[in-house]
Amino acid sequence: MCGPNKNTIGFIENGRITLTDKKIRHIVETYGHTMELFNQLLKVSPLRHEMIEQCQAIIEKMDENKLRIVMPMLLSMS
Repeated sequence: MCGPNKNTIGFIENGRITLTDKKIRHIVETYGHTMELFNQLLKVSPLRHEMIEQCQAIIEKMDENKLRIVMPMLLSMS
């Protein structure tokens, strides 16, 4: 609908592609939303369960050496 194919949208969602303001506006408006709503949603803090899911996804991608570095920090915060 808005131009980019499914893979490109996935790259955008995962932060692999940097978007210009013009492209963001095009995508937002193509989906029938306003830039005002988009900007409001950017200000909303993620919910606790969303942050946990994001952290788990990051941790699952780490190799063993990175996990060994992160583990003590996580334990010190618990």
